[in-house]
Amino acid sequence: MNNKKDQNLTAQGTQIKGTTKQPAHQTQQQKPAQNHPVQNQTATKQQQQKPTQQHPTNTKTQPKQQTQQQAQVTKPQQQQQKQQQQQQQQQQQQQQVQPVAPKKLEPKRTIKLQAMLNAMDQDKEEGKISFLVDKTGNAYTFFKYKGTIVDITQFLIVEQNQGKNHEDHIEKARKAVVYSLEVGDNLVFSTDLATTNLNEFFKSDWYKPESIFNYEEITNPKYFRAHLLKPEEDKDGFGNKGQFWPKKELHIVMLFTIKEGDLDYEQHLNKLGLDKLKNQFVITIIED
Repeated sequence: MNNKKDQNLTAQGTQIKGTTKQPAHQTQQQKPAQNHPVQNQTATKQQQQKPTQQHPTNTKTQPKQQTQQQAQVTKPQQQQQKQQQQQQQQQQQQQQVQPVAPKKLEPKRTIKLQAMLNAMDQDKEEGKISFLVDKTGNAYTFFKYKGTIVDITQFLIVEQNQGKNHEDHIEKARKAVVYSLEVGDNLVFSTDLATTNLNEFFKSDWYKPESIFNYEEITNPKYFRAHLLKPEEDKDGFGNKGQFWPKKELHIVMLFTIKEGDLDYEQHLNKLGLDKLKNQFVITIIED
């Protein structure tokens, strides 16, 4: 009996021992199985971390590619803008170059005879020559006492009827211009429709319409000393030579008397040979 118990005990012991203690070769085989999930987890972590580590590098390269693409896109746009700007500039230049039709010569004002001198002052301040159209017949009489008249029509009538020398009238007109400059008088060129072309009438070195009918030029010593004055006339009131200077009170007037009808101003200036100086004149009508 005791032997059987001992055998059973030994058998149970072996089973207990088998369950609690495993052979060494079995534990070595199980270790890899226990460690395998850890390796898989680390592997998956590494695989998940790799894209996250590569992602910033991709973000750095993408902006460069975008800027390159934007540069490629903006260059044509800039060229188009430049072309548009050039076209606009060319159009503006063409508009500026296009000739503007000249304005028709029209009267600036209609006044009474009493306001004539004020109108002449205003024209001179603007650097313009007063072109007076007198419908009263009184302006000519006024300037006989308050001015120096160069009456072209009267010169022609005298030459035709009395056979006067034309050169004498040209010299008389020159002296009238010199005197008006010297004393600051109202220098009046009186004409009508029958008057000949002034360029044909005054065939002389002193008559230069671009200087006579221009305040800056007629008072310029380069003109009056070289063309208008004689050497003995270039002196002041005290006889000092080379001291002739025009007075600032000088006024230059183109006078035309017409009691009836209207005057074609441009045609009148064309007949006088002053068509190139139309912008120099300011037309004033004098009425009762």
